[in-house]
Amino acid sequence: MMRVNDNLRDYQMTTLPENISAYESMQNELETDHFGKWVVIYIKEVAGFYSSFEDAAKEASRKCGSEPFLISEIGRAPLVLPASGLYQSIANNARS
Repeated sequence: MMRVNDNLRDYQMTTLPENISAYESMQNELETDHFGKWVVIYIKEVAGFYSSFEDAAKEASRKCGSEPFLISEIGRAPLVLPASGLYQSIANNARS
């Protein structure tokens, strides 16, 4: 079973294409164990599994800040948002 890496602070920054590639390399295992969940890939590792995009986005923003990360619904094509667009979306939702 795929494990979440909680020790993601000692790292070298990765690019979004590297995180997408990491997701693709784990895709079969992720689909077997976590189909339909949302996953955050950060620094080429699983940063967490979530039941909604909103939960994934909030945690990704907290864990990753403005650095590149990937949020994808497992079993669907990857959804990629720039951190600035994500921040604006979360800020707008917080005001609602």
